[in-house]
Amino acid sequence: MKKLSMYMALLLLGVSTFFLPPRAEAAKITFDNHREQKIVVSLIYYDVNENSWCCQGWWSVNALENRTIKVPHDPHKRIYYYIESGGKAVHKRSEGWARWNVINNAFKYYEHDGCPEGKKPRAVYFNCSRNVTGDSWKLKVK
Repeated sequence: MKKLSMYMALLLLGVSTFFLPPRAEAAKITFDNHREQKIVVSLIYYDVNENSWCCQGWWSVNALENRTIKVPHDPHKRIYYYIESGGKAVHKRSEGWARWNVINNAFKYYEHDGCPEGKKPRAVYFNCSRNVTGDSWKLKVK
């Protein structure tokens, strides 16, 4: 009887892992800052672990440096970015854009939660692309 229940438990474990969606590998996103001043970046990405769009910021990148981060993003969906330097956007709104709220504090929220309270709340326009080059910065997604 003990062997049978052990066998059934292992069988159920195997079947349950077959039906559970696999957790995706993290997307690597590299920010190259060619500017003479620091930039800060906020992203909107589809979080496969939560099955929801996520808005998260801020990652800072010092002047003339780069930074790579990882997020659990669905590679079949776009990543949206918003980049500031000195409190002002360093890109113009493009064709593929999304309007979401940000604050000056570090934040992370999902599409149905709403932006958390914080300093200087505002709506901004996020652009999207796979590999983006501005005049003085570059964003690469792998």
